[in-house]
Order: sequence, then C-alpha cells, then structure tokens
Amino acid sequence: MAFFCIIIYTVALLLRPHEWPIFGLGETAVIKVSLAICIMLFVILKNKNLNIPQVKLMALLTLAILLSVLLGGWLGGAMAQTESFLRTAVIPFILLNAFLDTRKKQYFMLILIVMISIIMVSNGHQQVSSEAGLGWIGNRVYQNGSLIRINFVGFFNDPNDLGMFLVMTIPIVFLLMQKVNPVFKAPLMACVLALLYGIYLTNSRGTLLATMSIIAFWFYRRYGMNASIWVGIVTLPIMLFVFSNFRQIEFEDESSQGRINAWYAGYEMLLRNPIFGVGKGGFIDNHERTAHNSFVLSFAELGLFGCLVWTGLMVSTLVILTRISNKSFVPDNFPENDKRYIAAKDESLIATMFLYSFLAFGVSSFFLSRTYVPFLYFFLGMSSAGLGRVRTLFPETSDIYTHKELFILSGATTVAGIFAVYMLIKIGL
Repeated sequence: MAFFCIIIYTVALLLRPHEWPIFGLGETAVIKVSLAICIMLFVILKNKNLNIPQVKLMALLTLAILLSVLLGGWLGGAMAQTESFLRTAVIPFILLNAFLDTRKKQYFMLILIVMISIIMVSNGHQQVSSEAGLGWIGNRVYQNGSLIRINFVGFFNDPNDLGMFLVMTIPIVFLLMQKVNPVFKAPLMACVLALLYGIYLTNSRGTLLATMSIIAFWFYRRYGMNASIWVGIVTLPIMLFVFSNFRQIEFEDESSQGRINAWYAGYEMLLRNPIFGVGKGGFIDNHERTAHNSFVLSFAELGLFGCLVWTGLMVSTLVILTRISNKSFVPDNFPENDKRYIAAKDESLIATMFLYSFLAFGVSSFFLSRTYVPFLYFFLGMSSAGLGRVRTLFPETSDIYTHKELFILSGATTVAGIFAVYMLIKIGL
C-alpha cells in the first residue's frame, strides 16, 4: 500500500497531469493529499531507514533555511520558506528513502521515471511540430523571437530544468539495458535517442555539457585516462561544433560576464552575512539576476553553515554511492556464487547509475541556480535507499564510511569550492 501511494505521488509530482491545460482542472490538492497519505503510512512503517547521514543533513539544511531567513528579521518568510522546503524536498526524500526498501521497488520507480521522461519528450516534439507551439498536454513552447525551446508544466516549465531532468534519466536507461531480456534492448536504445532528442530541443548548453560529461566519465571508467585523453583530443572539434550550435546556458543571461557578476554579488553577500547568508530566496533581492550557480546560491543565501550542510549532503551521497559501487560492503573472500553477492553486484550497478546521474546534475547546476530544485532531492532519496538495503543485505559488515571522514571531506570541498569561485571571479573580472 505504501509503495502504491508513493507511485501515485511520484506521478502527481513529476508528470503533474492535474496541471495539464487540456484538462483545465486549475488548482487541485492531489499532490498534497497523496503526500499526506504517504506520511501516514510512513508513520506505521517498521523500518524507516533514518539512521543514515543524509537524513541528519536534511534536518540541518532545513534548520539552515529557517535561520537564514529568520535572522534577517522576517518571521513569516522564514516559516513559508521552511514549510516549502519540507514539503517539496525533505518529506519526499524521507519517504523515498524508506519506501524503496527492495531492489524490485527501486527498479519499478526507475522505469516509471523513464516513462515520465519519454512523455515529456513526446510533448516537446509536439510543441515544435505544431504551428501554434502547443504540446499535446496543451502547454505552450518557450519562444523568444526565433529562439524556441521545449518545456513542460510545474517546475519543468523552465527548459533548463527539463533538460537537466532528461540528462539525469539517461543513466537509468543504460542500467535497465543491463537487466532486461535482449529483445527489450532496442526499445530502450530508442528511449536513449528520444532523451537526447529532448535535450537537443531544450537548447541548453549546460545540459549538453552534462551529457558530454557522463559520456566522458563512462569512457574513462571503461578505458582509462590515456585513452580518454586521446579520444577527447580527436573529438574536440566535433564537440565544439555541436556546442556552438546551442544557445546560451541561461536565457536570462546573454554573456559569461553576467554570470561572473552574479557570482561576485554572491561572494559579497557571503562576506556581509558569513554564517547564515542573506536568506533563502534573498539572492534576487540583492542582485538583479539569479546566481547562475547552485553552489554560489547556497553560500550566498545560507552562509557558511548552510553551504557546508548542502555540500555535505552531496559529498556524503557521492562517497556512499562510490563505496557501494565498489562493493566495499562485501566481506573479503565472500563466495561469488552466493545469492547475497549476486544481490551486491546489483546494488553496485544501481549505485553506479546514480553516480552518473549526480554527475549530470553537478555539471549542469554549475551554470544554473538549482540548489533547492525538488527533483534533486527526489534522486537523493532514491539513492540513499540503497544504503538501507545494503545494511539489510550484509548486517555483519561495518559501515562503509565514518562521520569524521564525511565531515572532513565536506569541509574541504566547501572551502575549496569557495576558493575556486573566488579565483574564477578574479580571472573573470
């Protein structure tokens, strides 16, 4: 029952059929109602998988958001921003982390995401094919003069968000291709081509760069550094040609200088409010444009405290996924014909897939302000569920991380990131 409800919630959250213009339903409570039912079922769930670093970090991130706005003297804004983040990020994260307690459920959710992505691409194709620029769900294509970019509804109304979601879905399809009967591989390859077509129609350089990055990462893991360098050199002219045919990364920003100016503004906000920042949603109140970088947005709006927590959430997830991908939780000399070892290999594939998806997010979010975007925490919730399954699979194995290790890595990454932004600003300005 709980898993069925999370499926309903997922469709309502990502596909949002209640917002399709062709239905004309207007405002409905379908997302809130399905979420409320999931919460009630979560309360009676026996194994909630809460003893993981990401849950603690999500709680701290919520606190950082609350304090960042509250200390700015706006109690109502603090409550509104906190409630919004709890509803769109924290609660979905906790539910997915708990409900995806078997690999069968995990795969079902991944298949659902692929299906939703293909529906989005199909609607985008109709948008660019229709003289009126309308998709078959009734939404209008984004158009600015001769520039046409596909979009969807909800938080996918922005073509950049749609493109980011599509590129994060590509690794899922390749994972499924390793698990299905050979007869289904051709349809899945068609799904990859459809997703690439959709990415092209979003016309986002950041998304294109993310696509190139996951291809390069796969080639590096498969053939090593030397081969990757040579292939990169040979294919560089082709990549530059393709890249030059895409528009600017952000449609609000016509130059790299505009992004550098935004980063400089974010750095100044950090200097003025070093601990808790200017408050979630406050960047645009202090600068004419958004940050154009998710990391910059985190330290500008949430200060060092919030930036450390947000970075720690990403770093902890990547470290744990890497350890699962490498099967670090499997005891030494464990028999490879054992059922648990076979299950461990499957968990390793799933973790590797999420590493590719988060690489895609990391690259594209470097050019976009997507610190709080809901589907990021949706993916984080799905990926963190793997640690719970691994612990159930090998309860005799000690944890594959230490809190001290994660804290040191998170702190070092935060400091290095802020220094890197400072250097980019100095070079750019």
